[in-house]
Amino acid sequence: MRLRRALLPVLATAIAAAPLVYAADTTGSTTAPAVAFSPPIPLYDDAGVSTGGSEPSIEIDSKGNVFVSAPAGVPTGGCPFWNVHPDRLNADGLPYEYRGTIDTDRFSVGGGDCDISITDNPGGTYDTASVTSLSLANLTSNRTSDGGETFVAVANPASQQVFGVDRQWQASDRGLGRHYLTVHDLATNNIQVAVSIDGGYQYAQNVPAIDPVTTPQALGTAVYFRNTSPSGNSFGTTVVDPATHKLYIPFIAAGPGNAGALGHAVYIAEGDPCAIAPCEPGVPAGPISWTNHLVYEAPEAFDLSAGFPAIAIDRAGTVYLAWTGDADRAATTGSGPDSNRVFLSYSRPGSVGPGDWSAPQPVDPGTGHANVFPWLVAGDAGQVAVAWYSSVLGSTCTGSPGPTTGVNDDCRNVWNVSYAASSAASSNSPGWTVVDASSGPIHNGAICDQGLSCPDGTRTLLDFFDMALDPQGRPHLAYASDIRSPGTADVHYTRLCSGPGLTGGSFDGPCEPLGVPDEECAADAAYTDPEGDASNVLGATSPLPSEPALDVVGGRLTTETDGVRLQVDLADLEAGPVGQIVEQHFLIGTKEYYVMAERATDGSGVTYVYGDMGSATGGRRQLGTTTGTFDDAADTVTTLFPRSATGAPLADGAAITGVVVTTRRDGVVLIPDADVATGACSYTVGAAVVVEPTGTPTPTDSASPSADPTPTTDPTPTTDPSPTTDPTPTTDPTPTPTCTPKGKKGNGACKPPKGG
Repeated sequence: MRLRRALLPVLATAIAAAPLVYAADTTGSTTAPAVAFSPPIPLYDDAGVSTGGSEPSIEIDSKGNVFVSAPAGVPTGGCPFWNVHPDRLNADGLPYEYRGTIDTDRFSVGGGDCDISITDNPGGTYDTASVTSLSLANLTSNRTSDGGETFVAVANPASQQVFGVDRQWQASDRGLGRHYLTVHDLATNNIQVAVSIDGGYQYAQNVPAIDPVTTPQALGTAVYFRNTSPSGNSFGTTVVDPATHKLYIPFIAAGPGNAGALGHAVYIAEGDPCAIAPCEPGVPAGPISWTNHLVYEAPEAFDLSAGFPAIAIDRAGTVYLAWTGDADRAATTGSGPDSNRVFLSYSRPGSVGPGDWSAPQPVDPGTGHANVFPWLVAGDAGQVAVAWYSSVLGSTCTGSPGPTTGVNDDCRNVWNVSYAASSAASSNSPGWTVVDASSGPIHNGAICDQGLSCPDGTRTLLDFFDMALDPQGRPHLAYASDIRSPGTADVHYTRLCSGPGLTGGSFDGPCEPLGVPDEECAADAAYTDPEGDASNVLGATSPLPSEPALDVVGGRLTTETDGVRLQVDLADLEAGPVGQIVEQHFLIGTKEYYVMAERATDGSGVTYVYGDMGSATGGRRQLGTTTGTFDDAADTVTTLFPRSATGAPLADGAAITGVVVTTRRDGVVLIPDADVATGACSYTVGAAVVVEPTGTPTPTDSASPSADPTPTTDPTPTTDPSPTTDPTPTTDPTPTPTCTPKGKKGNGACKPPKGG
């Protein structure tokens, strides 16, 4: 999270520096497997509900254990924590465990930002992970050495000796057993550095990273505001050279001697923790000696601070920096402001002084519309991967404003996660291979990067996402997506499943779902939702929901001659108050549509409408009325989405994805949405409906002596208490469906695949 606002637009012009030539992909001539990522999975809590979180952090320990955390809202949302294990599924058919929050579940506060760092834990199944959580006043820290199954019972609510902070980053030196914590000091605008030697629970303050004598232009304001002057600084995460123990922190600020300008220069802070006092494992750190170096300076009118600068270091000691910046792109039509291509520069191995850096080169191919939030990982010499959010320009808007300060603000943007890899990144011909890592869109509309001044709905994905490398050199990604519920982000996870890694190995799949609950579903896309999770007037879910009639417990989609009927099953519709609204949103391709059923507050009638989420000028657009039902006896509400609603008639074979159901009271002030549920299954229009069995044997039915093929071995079949002794499993009338009957209406809950 960044507390920032923008006042001045910046027009794009060409960077006046060394030519920026995109090197064509040269991997096509090899026999290596095609680069691909596993189908992404959402990370939920134990109830199967999203925690939210738009800036996920991911780290991987030396044993290959994957840890993810993401902010759920300050001060009480906390930092949820997951232990992801993509090579096995747990008893619930999921490749992860949700471990609760590291702070609010442990008597502290936080949830503004989260980050993770790891040090070795010899002999343990897991290494030691330190997790920090921003409360704005300070940082809460906690640690675990068993994959999050246990943390320190009471989290440390003040791990910084500096109060009033924003956006922390973590790094570790495994050789010294140290965790480093860097944070933006709101009072001085400097990068404060703290060090822990107890596994990341307690931190001791050290020396700030920006030198006020040599780099005063980076300390221009108390809080960083983009496109203002003096510009202050925007800094990225820290990396540690394991051979020299040196720390490197990138930051963007005004150019040397030009404190009144925009953030048009890239710097690196080089910290040596061994220069003043000897470095010894387990010993408190002495003062860190910091030197600030200029990496690259763009023309003064340019603003390179659309996102945090990214950094990585390979095994040869070469440091890589990436950022997004302004440049004309001949491959696109028009040259709007803030073209935001992704640029990369690299240093000489082991040296990061002003003359040691290459001219920036673009990583993205220049064929998209906008690019934001790059992240880097590096392996062997020259082996580098970059990931970022990239967009193409759709034809309609989702209600966001049009472009004002950058192409990323365009309401027509359709975003995905792009991944680029090179085996020669420390050369002038890197040969980037670029693929889609998210298997489709993650967000529709603007991604605003101007902090608190952003319009509503444009900051859902916030300012970054994360990538980490496992011991086999395989990249793993944690990113945010609000496709399921526009405006509400979910944390998603994926990893490279095919193609070259970054340490000499190669992966050849299979790229199978990792316990994704929406991969194998009944043809009618039936789904369930937990009962009893409707909200009361304050948004709480306990002790009892105040709107039981609007508690979603399931639903399905079915094809009819004139359209697709969307059904929602509610807990007890006939007992509920009048004034009920059931609204459903979904995607067909990349365009969002909705249907809404409404029963008037006075009980006089019902209406059913359909529409889409934006015209060329933005905003919700009702397209017409349709048919539906409020069936009090069956506790169901249905609404027909006409085939004609999509312009060209909706044809059989089309996919409907990302179903989100919202129920609420009509005409009542200050009562929030009662329940929000998701249709976990992708629905294919025209697919045959799976007829659910009505006589599926239960354990008591299966105890019948007449069905027992070996009655002599079971003298008392009617008293058999165990369903596992069912002697006639072949009598199940539906052995093949991939969704098992579940829920009040018997709707099939998507059953995740086993294994793989």
